[in-house]
Amino acid sequence: MVVIGKTDSGKSTLVRFLHKKLGGCIVDSDVGQSDIGPPTTIGLSKDGETMSEGYFVGSTSPAGHFSKMIMGTKRMIEKGFPSIFVDTTGMVYGQRGRALKTQMVKSLNPDHLIILGNGKLDYFDVND
Repeated sequence: MVVIGKTDSGKSTLVRFLHKKLGGCIVDSDVGQSDIGPPTTIGLSKDGETMSEGYFVGSTSPAGHFSKMIMGTKRMIEKGFPSIFVDTTGMVYGQRGRALKTQMVKSLNPDHLIILGNGKLDYFDVND
């Protein structure tokens, strides 16, 4: 499941809640506001708090680092459990934000996509 939304929209809170209720693991690809592991790093957590694996992107901004962001997130997913909750960056606006999120979704091919924004929650079953 991939969660997308602008900065401070509740992505991390939702991901932690889902992990707590459903188990699995978290991939924190929000390199600027990382909850799992240090900033500039995509972190994988099995317990929802501590980083068990990481992929160094080297920047707190995804701008100019799309390939590393996507490749690192994919690598962390490959090391995770069957139930994986991906917390993404808040970069959603403009051409670059749209391009990053579009490429991220295409590359990760999630079963479910949650988009937070405009005061409402949109849930998509990608298989529908």
